[in-house]
Amino acid sequence: MLAHVNHVRAVHHLPPLCQNKKLQAAAKRHSNDMAKHDFMDHNGTDGSSVSRRITEAGYKWEAVAENVAAGQEDVESVMQAWMKSEGHRKNILDPSYTMFGTACTYNKSTTMEYYWTQDFGFGTMEACEKDRVRHSKPPTRKQKKLKDHLKTLVPDTLSGAVAPVSHLNSTLHSDEALKHRAPAAIAAVEIGDESSSDDDKQDSKAQSS
Repeated sequence: MLAHVNHVRAVHHLPPLCQNKKLQAAAKRHSNDMAKHDFMDHNGTDGSSVSRRITEAGYKWEAVAENVAAGQEDVESVMQAWMKSEGHRKNILDPSYTMFGTACTYNKSTTMEYYWTQDFGFGTMEACEKDRVRHSKPPTRKQKKLKDHLKTLVPDTLSGAVAPVSHLNSTLHSDEALKHRAPAAIAAVEIGDESSSDDDKQDSKAQSS
């Protein structure tokens, strides 16, 4: 996933993101939650918001954002869906973010089966886990099958099979999360700084079929 994101950023002459284990943990927590409870939303079943999950993962952030999706069976499909949405695209191409975490959890007993999360962040007190991913052409579907992606992204995903495609993309400017469970729902959530309040407005919200 990170290679795909950085490839798109390189095309737009933007610096690459690096992986951060705290953002990775926050993304994994949310994908697991969505897959376990069969929903797609920026609020967790425990009432957690994007900023709360990232903060509880120990990330000292100055700006964070999140994209979520459900139903796409591979990285290429979910990236195509996100890039067609203004809110998702904005998060992926935002030059202010420097770090990234992602997860996909699969549960065959749920409606959408595949639950994706991308968390973006910037924090002067945070660091990359390893060298930034070089700008390179991402693997194609033929080169990298779905199960390989899932094993790489989330080794301990729930086991299961395939559902109708639906995705949600969000950019939040506050701790308030968007709620969407309908197929092919998308939205965008971005949080500007730690002083952002729940009253801050959400950037955009859209749906597609």
